[in-house]
Amino acid sequence: MGREKTQKILDKNLTMQFSFCNFVKWQLCTKKCVIVENKDYNSLNLTPEQEDQMIEAAFQEVLDGYLKSNHRKKVEIIKRAYTFAKNAHKGIRRRSGEPYILHPIAVAKIVSQEIGLGSTSICAALLHDVVEDTEYTVEDIELNFGAKIASLVDGLTKIS
Repeated sequence: MGREKTQKILDKNLTMQFSFCNFVKWQLCTKKCVIVENKDYNSLNLTPEQEDQMIEAAFQEVLDGYLKSNHRKKVEIIKRAYTFAKNAHKGIRRRSGEPYILHPIAVAKIVSQEIGLGSTSICAALLHDVVEDTEYTVEDIELNFGAKIASLVDGLTKIS
């Protein structure tokens, strides 16, 4: 087995292929993300305005990283996915107290800047918990973002 052996995650609706290196990198990044999410968010005592600024700054980091990449610049669909996810998760908080939208933004940053994937994957990362944690369905995602993104989101909701 070579270093670039492909790891396949099979699902009835989705086949995702990661090179072995990217799969390992994804696992390491996920662990790093968990450490960040376990911080004591409530001790920051942010005002709602400061919290909104922090969320917008986190999303801007995702966009800035994407714009520095060699991918086609499909910023509009990424902004739509962010707005959709932000509205869907409005008022929802994690156990740490942080706004839920910070998790999908962190995943989008990993997908874009550490794994090097493009706009379709960034959108799926931003939307990955919308179907699982809100009233929206995969069909809603498909209607708003197309079959490819909906298929990725559907597959991601089935990974435990």
